[in-house]
Amino acid sequence: MRKTILIAAIVMAVTPLFAQHHPGKHTPLVPGVHLKVVTDEVTIPFDLRLGSEVLKAGKYRIDCDHATLRFLNLSSGRVLELKCEGSEMEVNATQTEFETGGFAPDGVFVVQRMYLRGSPIEHVFLY
Repeated sequence: MRKTILIAAIVMAVTPLFAQHHPGKHTPLVPGVHLKVVTDEVTIPFDLRLGSEVLKAGKYRIDCDHATLRFLNLSSGRVLELKCEGSEMEVNATQTEFETGGFAPDGVFVVQRMYLRGSPIEHVFLY
């Protein structure tokens, strides 16, 4: 009886440690499944149009939690948040790349796809 009570007490004490959610570390894509946040820093030499938003030239930290894509301008602190849209790839991207598709009427490069180093998502931007 003492052994059963001791085991039950240990399980009850340890379970919350495994069940804790650490914000910023993992974000659920599917209920019950946690994925690691992917981050990279890039320098963008010219303005880019991502859908209806314009990302000004500068140095950025890009974070993807598989639901939201965040671009933090490291100089100004301005944050651009976009919904993650696109298909999941079989492997993670090996480097961060922007695929452009010409110019918008305002002369800004239009980004069609982005691959974030370490992310399995082919991010798509509709213009």
